[in-house]
Amino acid sequence: MRIGSTGWLLLAATTAFLLAACGSDATGPAGALDAESVRAQAERVAEIGQLPAVRGLIGTALGDTPPIFGRRTATALLGRAAVARATGAGAWLASNLLGKTFVRVNGAWVADSTRTGAPANGVRVVLYDRESDGTLGTTEVGLLEAVDSSAADGSTIIGIVRLFDAGGAPVGGWRFVNDPLDPALPTSVTGSLGPADRALALADTTDFPGSSGTALDGIRTVQRVAAPFVDAGVQRVAEAGSTVFGAPLRITEIVTSHGHTVRSETTVATADSTDVEISIDDRLVARIPPGSDSLLAPDGGAAAPSLVDLIHAVDALAAAAPSASALHASVGFLLQQIESPTP
Repeated sequence: MRIGSTGWLLLAATTAFLLAACGSDATGPAGALDAESVRAQAERVAEIGQLPAVRGLIGTALGDTPPIFGRRTATALLGRAAVARATGAGAWLASNLLGKTFVRVNGAWVADSTRTGAPANGVRVVLYDRESDGTLGTTEVGLLEAVDSSAADGSTIIGIVRLFDAGGAPVGGWRFVNDPLDPALPTSVTGSLGPADRALALADTTDFPGSSGTALDGIRTVQRVAAPFVDAGVQRVAEAGSTVFGAPLRITEIVTSHGHTVRSETTVATADSTDVEISIDDRLVARIPPGSDSLLAPDGGAAAPSLVDLIHAVDALAAAAPSASALHASVGFLLQQIESPTP
């Protein structure tokens, strides 16, 4: 459930500095942490997701995740654990795809023998624009190139993904390395998204501390997105014990903006009991207690409007920041469609 109204992206900007309201003196011109400046950062980060080649790959998925401080955070983060495209020991791409370029014809993906340049150990896929309902259009907006660099003995599964716009200019790429014990789950995805002058740096890692039988003793995912061109960043850490979807589950999310940090600590005891604590520069400023959807002050009273507005702006920044694993999962889904004999 989202905090407050569903129009959180459209909340009026405020000039009240949160840190000033909280008694901090770190509100100089170089360190202004207010809703308006953070929301401006969120808009710039969101521009990356609106690049035609990116939308051609993932459609409307980028930015549609719930705000980080909302009640659905746990589900959203666990859902972002990527499923890498593995088709056998020591391979990421099926051998029958290699060296080919695929286009969309009458709703089906087919190899186009007239297009050359696909890597011998990889595949090229033409990306198309998206209609308002998310379906594929017919205008070519970019190119996806996936390369298989896995070890022949199956000891390492490595894939490289590159995105290009319609003119052939690079707009991002990433590299993933898989644990050979479970090739369906990448241990790391690193790279960037966007043109060089405003690229987002991406880094996701997934750990399984141990297992016993079919139940995992723990899972830990770490996701980082940095946007140096706006001095902003998002770090997500999810840790679960007993089983992947069972309690206890603890999620930490840190958003940096203008040299300050907004940190949320979410503890999920049960499906119906979630406690969220929000701090700014390590100072507790608000809570969402179990059974509540309201942002409250630490003493239990109503949070100041300027604080609520800032938290919504931070939500917008975090929601706009993509996950490398989510992008990678989109590539895997696309390649599954290409390999499948049905449209």
